Amino acid sequence: MPVTAAFFRRVSSNVLEGVFANPARIKTVLFPSSSETVVDDDVLLTIAEGHEHVDSALQTQAFIRSGGTRIGDIDVGAGPARGFRSADVRKLAAKLTLISVEDFERTLNGTPLPPQAPPIKELVAAYSGLRELVIETAKAEAGMIVYLG
Repeated sequence: MPVTAAFFRRVSSNVLEGVFANPARIKTVLFPSSSETVVDDDVLLTIAEGHEHVDSALQTQAFIRSGGTRIGDIDVGAGPARGFRSADVRKLAAKLTLISVEDFERTLNGTPLPPQAPPIKELVAAYSGLRELVIETAKAEAGMIVYLG
């Protein structure tokens, strides 16, 4: 099964609004030269497509493909990026605070995983990183850019 990498990047609200106003800037924001510092954070979450039972706790693929606001039509890996304003990030953070890392791990431990699925500890680490990033982004009143690669 194909594996998709999902990238979650925290950006200031000003940077995000600038990209919404001028979508042609998206590649500069996502892939800055070494002298630019527009990206605050980056979390990689690998999702095996077709593994709905693994993904169902987060509904990550649905979130990436339909959440937030589409940023133009520029392909940045596997389609256009999506932007999440501060209010969107706060809503997501509120949901993630309801699913502790321990609860997520217990759910995975009780779920039969296909042989090609990443080890549970990798899935738990990815969830933990994503959860922390979203919650910290909400506290900072920042936005996020999410894209598949």
